[in-house]
Amino acid sequence: MTPIRLSRLLIALPSTRMGGTERHSAELAARLAARGLAVTLAAEPALHEALARHAGGAWLVAAAIGWEETAAADANEARQIAEAERLFAAHAPDIVMLPLPWPDAGLGLMRAAAAAALPRLVLLHLAGDGPPPAAVAAALPAIDAAGTAFAAVSAPVARRAARIFGVPPAQVALQLTREELHAVP
Repeated sequence: MTPIRLSRLLIALPSTRMGGTERHSAELAARLAARGLAVTLAAEPALHEALARHAGGAWLVAAAIGWEETAAADANEARQIAEAERLFAAHAPDIVMLPLPWPDAGLGLMRAAAAAALPRLVLLHLAGDGPPPAAVAAALPAIDAAGTAFAAVSAPVARRAARIFGVPPAQVALQLTREELHAVP
């Protein structure tokens, strides 16, 4: 396989409140921007002030992509798809990163990235131990889980994510720990 050169990363953050997933995503955006990657961090406008404190050189853009827990899954997906298509057209990313605070939080974003044939990395922060969310099972064919790169913040989340998205456990990479990251030359 021929390696591709990446220069433009779109991080689409489907969150509605600031927490660990969001801070981690902003810090990751800052580190990648500091290494010369053009990073666009798309998020709900209400999160921008808090994200800006951690996002460094990443470019923050407003996008109505937060997964509303009180809205129906299909309404969330439709809104995310429309916003993702707008973001893809405006920012022409080489790759899309989707940091998910919960497995079903970015289904519309995953669907849109798969339809656009964009390389995508889904980064999972939490995943329940129970049955997969019904919305994930319904969306699996359209999100192309087999063509998605997955990473998780811990081994238990990686195991749960593999089960939820129906991929082999080896397809869900573990993130480097802070110590491992600092040891990278």
